[in-house]
Amino acid sequence: AAPLIGYVFARLDFPGKNLFFFYIIGMIAVPSWPVLIGLFSEFSKLGLLDTLTGLIILSVAYRMPFDTWFMKGYLSSIPTELEDAARIDGCTLLGAMFKVVLPLSLPGLMAVVIISFLFSWNMFMAPLILTYTLKAKPITVTISEFVGQFYAEWNLMSAGALVAIIPPILVALLFQKYLIKGIVGGAIK
Repeated sequence: AAPLIGYVFARLDFPGKNLFFFYIIGMIAVPSWPVLIGLFSEFSKLGLLDTLTGLIILSVAYRMPFDTWFMKGYLSSIPTELEDAARIDGCTLLGAMFKVVLPLSLPGLMAVVIISFLFSWNMFMAPLILTYTLKAKPITVTISEFVGQFYAEWNLMSAGALVAIIPPILVALLFQKYLIKGIVGGAIK
C-alpha cells in the first residue's frame, strides 16, 4: 500500500494534500509504547492477542507512515515525462502507474521491503506485551525471557542472539545492492 499512497502524494494534486501528508508524517513521531495499552484492549476484543496475524497487522500499520514517506520521495525522483509519454500512448493513469512508474521504482520498493523486514525482526516492546505463548513470540522476546530476577542464562542468550542475527545479516548481504540503490536513488532528483 505504501507505493500506492506514495504515488498519490508524489503525483496527484488534491485539496488538503499537504495537510494530510504532514498528518501521516506526524505519525512517525508518535512512539509506540503509549499506544500499547489501547492496542492491547482492541487486540483482545478482536481476538488478535498472541497471534502472528496481530503482530503482522501491527507491524504494517506502524511502518506505513515511514514507508509512505520513503516511497513518495523515491517516486518524486522519477521524471513525470515518462508517465506523460505513457499517457500519450494510450495508458490510463493506473496503467501508467503500474506499467511505467512502479517498475522504475523497484529499487525503492525493495529498500522499503528490506527496512520493514529488519524493523519487524527487531520488534520487542509490542510483542512483549501482545504475546504470551511461544506460538507468536518473536525471537527477541524469547531471548529476553532467559533473564530472571535472580539469574541470567548467558549461554542460552548468546546462542539465541547468534541465531537471531543470521536472518538479518543474510537479508542485508543478499539484497544490499537494492538497499543502496533504493536509498540513494530516492535522494537524487
